[in-house]
Parts: sequence; structure tokens; C-alpha cells
Amino acid sequence: MKAIIAITAMLYCAAGSLSAACITEETEPNNSASAANGPICDNVPVSGSVSRTDSSDWFFLDIPELSDVTITLSHQSGADADWYFYEASRTGVNQDIARRATSMNPEVGTVSNVEAGRYYIEVNRWSGSPNYQLTVTLAEPEVFDEVDCGYGFRPAKPNNITSYLTGTPSDVCIALDANNPALLLMGGGSDVDAAFSQRIRPHLQGGNIVVLRTSGADGYNDYFMELTEAASVESIIVNSRDKANSDYVDWAIRTAEFVWMAGGDQSTYVDYWQGTRVQEAIQYVYSKGGVIGGTSAGSMVLSEFVYDPGSRPNAISRELVADFCDSSIHISSDFLQFPQLAGTLNDTHFANRDRMGRSAVLLAHLGAEGRTVSIDERASLFVGADGTGIVDGTGAVYVLRADEQTVFAQTDCGQPVIIHDLLRHRLVAGDQYDLFSNSSDVRPIRLSIDGSQPYSQAYNPTNPYLYYTSFLLRAEAMEGASVTPAERYVIAGEPAEFQISLEDGWQITEVTGCYGVLEQQSYRVESVISDCDIQVHTGLAYDTESQLELIRVNQGRSGATLVQLRWDSATQPLLLQRDGETVAVLTRPGRYNDQFKTSAAGVTYQLCEQNGLCTAPLWVQF
Repeated sequence: MKAIIAITAMLYCAAGSLSAACITEETEPNNSASAANGPICDNVPVSGSVSRTDSSDWFFLDIPELSDVTITLSHQSGADADWYFYEASRTGVNQDIARRATSMNPEVGTVSNVEAGRYYIEVNRWSGSPNYQLTVTLAEPEVFDEVDCGYGFRPAKPNNITSYLTGTPSDVCIALDANNPALLLMGGGSDVDAAFSQRIRPHLQGGNIVVLRTSGADGYNDYFMELTEAASVESIIVNSRDKANSDYVDWAIRTAEFVWMAGGDQSTYVDYWQGTRVQEAIQYVYSKGGVIGGTSAGSMVLSEFVYDPGSRPNAISRELVADFCDSSIHISSDFLQFPQLAGTLNDTHFANRDRMGRSAVLLAHLGAEGRTVSIDERASLFVGADGTGIVDGTGAVYVLRADEQTVFAQTDCGQPVIIHDLLRHRLVAGDQYDLFSNSSDVRPIRLSIDGSQPYSQAYNPTNPYLYYTSFLLRAEAMEGASVTPAERYVIAGEPAEFQISLEDGWQITEVTGCYGVLEQQSYRVESVISDCDIQVHTGLAYDTESQLELIRVNQGRSGATLVQLRWDSATQPLLLQRDGETVAVLTRPGRYNDQFKTSAAGVTYQLCEQNGLCTAPLWVQF
């Protein structure tokens, strides 16, 4: 999909003495800056065409004085072309100072405060073979009264810093609530309009926005101006530590109410910005009550821990689950510190690029106290000062963490990763998650990973990205016993098993709830169909030489079951109980035939004294 990039451009050709030299149509060859046609003059349309074999046309223009320059490129429908604006000294790839490269027709943008001199415009084909018309208009720059909101006036911009400013160049004085800062995490790909119009705009209150990046241009300027009603948007290319420590960049960030880190390469953000005035200024904006956000790589650097590959290959789930110490793994910290994301590692482009295994393995490197927050493309998570995050967009947000049931069974270098029972929350638009308490109204599921299996079989459930209905089973034991786990989230229709431990002198008398079956000291529910509670009932164990032995089981055609038992007891009388109910009173050692009808898979027998003390249960399976 074509990226949407909005910008403003400028140029100026004086009428009068230069008008005779103004061009009105292109002349080939003009496929480079050195062969550019020109001059283009103020408000004089120029016609041309581009095609698959002639994909770009170049033009030059001479601007006589400081001007605001508006560039308009129109073309016929069914095709698409874009424009790029360059200073005379910088006409290489990605050296443009402004561009309009969207699917809009016409492509219109304005560059403010363009100084006198020669400039170049490139018209570039995107699709089809469009005939086009290019028009440049010049206007006297708007004059703004500078305002000092406590940070002084805007410093002079060094020549080596590229920035794109839309709106007022002056600061605006917004009274933010220092107790109400916020974060915005976005998953990359198409941006989520609602996150900016519904979350950022009310918080911004007409303030300033700064977009930080290490490459690119001003693609966010017009987009943010429209959705947030900001006073200004400035995109700054900060691609060196020297620039990150400049007065100009520091002032621009500190005076902003919203700092946005665009997508790119998170390793360059760490390399260029960590330990610089950029880092300090971002933290300052948060501390004064502003919003800090980012998408793709810009979102990944917001967490305490950052997946930071540097020059290593990109980490791929299939490879990481096969080797806990895969060479692509490298985690940085000590960049940005926000309390909501303490102990957290962010990931993006999540389901779109199959990063569940990657996040799980990186979580295992953080340890049991860690957590990953991973976001699909076209999804966002807006997090308030109280830790509550709310989801917007059409994608999902996933929170992955460990608890007391999670087992990191195999996390050795050179070995496949095996993890049992991670908690996975999947959140969609409108869902909320409390990052401080790790709680949500959305039910999690249990996720296990076995990297020793073929990758298509490495996850349980097989597709770890889907929505699953899950139920909560709670288990409680009476005196003399304990049961684990105490609670468990289980996907609908899946089995669940609970282990019972007994103290000396105690025995299980009955286990109820969830339609499970007791086998020895294990209670198993074959298919979970609802929320339910399990209760383990206990009694004091009967210490006697009495023995209860199964002789045989017979099930007749009529549906009746016959169980023949033999016992040896030194104490009489004894009560013979089946599943907790007395079926016979035994007065002497011998045999007993118990005949009954049941649909159960088995029953439990015990010998009990009148005072309630019983022998250990005898499980009889049919």
C-alpha cells in the first residue's frame, strides 16, 4: 500500500523580466536534476507526462525572496504521480525537503518560509502513464508573534538539521495537568485515526506536536493538523547524536504537548537518542502532563526493555522458538522510563508478521516478572496515568505474561524453547487492560510453546492469534489438603486437571464441581463448558488394618453393574459407602456384591466407622 505523506512546498518566479523565460510544458530529456527544465514561474502551469519507460521529470525554479510555496500536481484519473521538492545542493534520494506522495488528485502541499534561491521539483510516476499539470504559487509568509511560555524563543535551526513545520512557529501556552500524562502505542501499518481524534486531540488542547524520526519527511504534518487541531506540527530528522543534543531539537520537544516517534529502525533511535537531550526532553514532556507515542519502531522504544537488533538479522518466531539463544536476540534498556511500561517489552506488526513466538521467547529472556505488549497493524493502545489502556482500531493488542502456573521448561542455549501455560490476553477495540494490576475484564487463555515440534505444531492452541472463549475454574480444598492450580482459565471444550495434595492423617472424601472425575489424587474435567468451582472435601484418615479389595466388575445387558468386594476388618460394624453414600452395614469380614445402575465411568468405595473415620478410597473404573 502506498504511504500517505503530506507536506508543504515552496517556490517563486517573479513576473515581469523573468516571465518570458517561464516554461509551460516539459521537454525531454529531463530525467535528472542536471537536465531539469525551467524555470517554472509563479502561477504558470506546466504540462507533461510520465510513463513506465519515462518515470520522472525534473524542473527548476528561482525564488527571489522569502516565500510560502504551494505546489499543485493534477493528473487524469486511473493513474498516479507524486512530487518532491529539493534544495539545489541536495537532490539525492530521500534528500527532498518536502513531498506529496499520496493517492490524492490533485497532490497539493505548501512549504512555509522558503528562502531565496534555486530549487528543484521532481514529478515521479507511481502508476499508469499520467498526463499531468504542475503549478507553483508563491505568497508572502504569514507573520506570527513569538510567545515565550517559559522556554525562551525558538532557537535558530542549524543548517545540518532537516525539519518540516506546519502551523505556527511560535510556542503556545497550554496548561497541562502534570498528574495526567499519557502514552500512545501503535502497531504500524495504517495509522488509527480514532486514536488521534478521540484520545490525543482532547489531551492536546490545541498545543504543539513534534514528530521525531531518523529518516523520511513530513508525512504526519497535515494528517495531525486535521485530526488533532494542533497549533503546529513539526517533523524533525534527528539522525545523529550531535543533532539530538542541539538547542533547536531540545526546544522543539520541550515546548510540545505531544511527542510522536514515527516508524523506522528502533536501533537507530536507541543509538542516536539514548543518553542525549532528546531522551531528557521526551521524559520532560511526559512529566509535565504531555503524551508520548509512537508507531512500529517508535512504539517499541517506549517500553523499559527494547528489542534492539542493531546489525543483527531480524528476529523471526520460527527461528527463535528453535533456539533460545538465537543470534538475532538483543535487548536494550535504560532509554525511556514510563511507569506503566516497567518490566515490559513492546512489539508491533504482531499477527501480521507472526511474532507470537518471538514475543514469548523475548519474554522468557526477561524472566517470570516480565511482560510483552504486542500490537497488530491498524491497532493502538492509549494508556492513561492510572495504567488503564484502551484499544482503538481494527487490529488486536496482545498482553503476554507468566504467573505461578507458567513453567519455562526449557530455556537453554542451542535448545528449542518449551514454555507451558503463559497467560495471553487478546484485546480489541473498546477493551481495556490495567497495566499496573495486570487485570482486564477480557478473559485470557493459556498458551504453550514447544519449539521441538514442527513449527506448524509448536503452539497450543495451534493458532495463537485467534479469539477463544475461555472459562474460569476455581478450586478450593478443605482442611488437610491443598489443590493446584487454585484457578485456571481454560478454552471452551478443552480439558483441565487439578492436583490434590494431602497432609499426613487426612484423606479425600469427595470432590465436587465442573463434572470432573477423581482418579487417585488428580481431578480431571474432560471438557470445560462454563465457569465453575471445584471443592475438595476431606476427612481424617482411618488408621486400621482393615482392607477393602476389588474382586471383579461385571456389567450386564440390562444396564446393571455388579461390583464384588472383599474386606478384612478388625472392627465391626463398618459402613460400606459408594460415592459417599452408605450401601451396606458390614458386621463381619467377607464378600459383598453391590449391584446398581449408573452412567458414570466409575465409583469410589470406602469403609467407614460410625464416627465418620474412613479408609482411603478405592476407585473402581468400569
